[in-house]
Formats: sequence, structure tokens, C-alpha cells
Amino acid sequence: MDFEQYRILNELDLFTSEFNNLSELDLSDVTNKFSELPDKILKSLQKINVTKAIEEYQKRQRSIKSELIKYIPDINSKIKNLENTSKKIANIIKKDYTNKKNITASANKIKNLIENKVKKSIKEMTDSEKLSTTIIFILIIYIINTICFSIVIYLTHNKLLAVAITTIFSAPLIEEKMKNVALKTGINFGFQFTFAFAMFEFFYYVMSYMAFNTIGVGIIPFMVARAITVIFHMSTASVQSAYVKNNQSEMGYFVGVLMHVIWNAISFAPLLL
Repeated sequence: MDFEQYRILNELDLFTSEFNNLSELDLSDVTNKFSELPDKILKSLQKINVTKAIEEYQKRQRSIKSELIKYIPDINSKIKNLENTSKKIANIIKKDYTNKKNITASANKIKNLIENKVKKSIKEMTDSEKLSTTIIFILIIYIINTICFSIVIYLTHNKLLAVAITTIFSAPLIEEKMKNVALKTGINFGFQFTFAFAMFEFFYYVMSYMAFNTIGVGIIPFMVARAITVIFHMSTASVQSAYVKNNQSEMGYFVGVLMHVIWNAISFAPLLL
């Protein structure tokens, strides 16, 4: 550890101790501390060459920005977002100082603001990331369902049974899980993925029907049935999203799977009778 790192860590430690001591004081002591603050700041500013300090700050900012832009192309928007967050934090401190509120309340407000910003940034995805993630999720669904079908065929040599198990059990489990993961990534992305998957499934089955037509149903009724299934997929995503918003994603997954199992069982029943 070099001297500069040691100095920064030492200052952070002193600041943390001072903050902890300050947060334990009662309201009158906190008010006294705040009332002393402006004079101390003014005395410190009198010793500083403000113009030089600003120039040095801007120089360091440009240097850091030039390095970051190599790795983060949209750094300007992220810096703007950071500046807006900083202004909000400053306004919280200013407002609470003016109203002489307890410093712990201010700290909690700031903590919540930062946590919400972090959660939002995690959930934000670019269009290319959404597209690639959607394709990966659809491939996972297709591969797992295909593996399940192949295993049952290998064990039982019964194609109808393999289709039934894949349709009634494997498909609901994996499809609703992918919806659940997508919704936890972001509610909007969850619905976008669900619609993309539902349309992929729609065209996949329509093309299979046109190629083989082994179920003895006209093309129009078949397409209407598949269109209703698209609506059903969006419905289970909607149910899951309500649970995800209430931090009950596992329960949402269970309800989604249950709905899907019942739906597929009813749809598949005529082929078993």
C-alpha cells in the first residue's frame, strides 16, 4: 500500500468515526454541530486557491474520463446520471440541515436513493443485450425440452407418452422459469421476452403443422388455438410479475407452473382419449 492509499484510508476511517459519533448525539447537539459548520468551511476556503483547485479537478476529471471511455462507450450519459444523483444527495442534506433534522434520517434517505439507483442500473439492458439474452433463453427452453423428449423416447419407445410428459411437465417448468428469470432482470424485459418466445413458439408450431399436419385440424382453427396460447403466455407472465414486484418470485413461479400444467393438460387431453 502506497502513501496516498494509506492517507485516503486514514481519512475515511476518521470520517467514519466522526459520522458515527455525530449520529449518536441528540438533536440539540446535532444542531450545534451544523451551526458550527459554515464558519469552518469559510475559514478553510480562505486558505484555498479556488481557481487552481477547480482547474486541477477538471484536469483529473478529463484524465479519468479519457480512460473510462475506452471501456464504457456511453460514459457521458453515466456521468450525467451520476451528477443528477449527486445533486439529489446535496438537496437532501441541504433540506434536512435547513429543517434541522437528525443526521441519521438524512443518511437513511441517501442510502435508499443510492440503493434504488443501483437496482435500476442493474436492471437496465441495451437492446442488443435484450436480444441476445432472449435468444439464449429460447435456446435453453428448446434444448431442455428436446432432451426431455429424447430421454422419454429412449426409455419407453412411446412417442405419445414422450410428447405428453414434455408438454405437461417439462415445458411448464422450464418456460415459466425463464419467464421468472427475465422478470427478475426487469419487468419490461420479462414481458418482451415472453412475447418473443410466444411468437417463436407460434411460428414454430404453424410451420410444423404446414410441413406434417398430423393432427387432422384445419389451418385456421389451428392458428386461432396457437394465437390463444400466445395470450396465455402473456397471462402467466403477468401473474408472475405481480409476485416479483412483491418480492415473492418463487411463489409466482409456482403459480405460473401450476397454471401452465393445467392449460397444457387440458389442451393435450383429447389426444390421450
